Amino acid sequence: MQRSRLPERPEELLPSVRAAICRELLEGHGLRRIQAAAILGVKPSAVTHYLSSKRGAQWLDAMWSSEEIRKMISEVAESLARRYKLGVPFDASKEISELTTRAFSALYGGLPSTGRAPLSDQTLESLKDRIRFEEAVARRVLEVMNKVRNQAIQLVLRQIAADSLRHAEILTLITRGIEVQDEAFRSDIELVEELVKYESEAEEKDFEEMVGEVSDPAAAALLISIDYDERKHVAMLELLLGSKSKGGQGQARADHRARNGI
Repeated sequence: MQRSRLPERPEELLPSVRAAICRELLEGHGLRRIQAAAILGVKPSAVTHYLSSKRGAQWLDAMWSSEEIRKMISEVAESLARRYKLGVPFDASKEISELTTRAFSALYGGLPSTGRAPLSDQTLESLKDRIRFEEAVARRVLEVMNKVRNQAIQLVLRQIAADSLRHAEILTLITRGIEVQDEAFRSDIELVEELVKYESEAEEKDFEEMVGEVSDPAAAALLISIDYDERKHVAMLELLLGSKSKGGQGQARADHRARNGI
């Protein structure tokens, strides 16, 4: 493959990435053209052009010749199709943009290695089982949510479904292998440090006393969920910051357990 035949900028690759994802959505996941258009944020006529190779065909052969890029496209298409079928609103533009950048890098020599051993087959299968379980939970909760009439209960169920879907996305990311660049990670952590102050203040302003004054149990459940989220946010940030020093992460975990009575 000649370098001169490759795109010079990531944005040049975007139409071909969309075309590839479009084909995966239709051929691999059984979606209709109008559904693929909704996911990609384009008109149905654009999907027709992608499928007929009138648009986005320029770099398709180059991408399909790379096993690494084919895998990335397949994974993103699977994730997009799953969320669409669950009926949870989402914006695919950021994921497609990130995929385009990664595919562009792969065309010019591949992505940097994480330097870590791959997960075992048993671990991968366990993670995939949990992904399927979280998806099933989200799907069932959404079905129930569409039947109930109380708005507060709907909010509780929507939050549960969103959490289950987020869990599935996190586990999917782990099965792919999260890329960590040491220098970038340290730089990012410095940006995160200032957030601890704000989240700690939010955690202190809890609704525990107010819950007893709320007669609606669904509304009380929503207030409690906010408290739990704030505690979780602080624990997550402390774990990140604890990773800066040796042993810090273990201490952050211990603090988290003590705070939550684990």
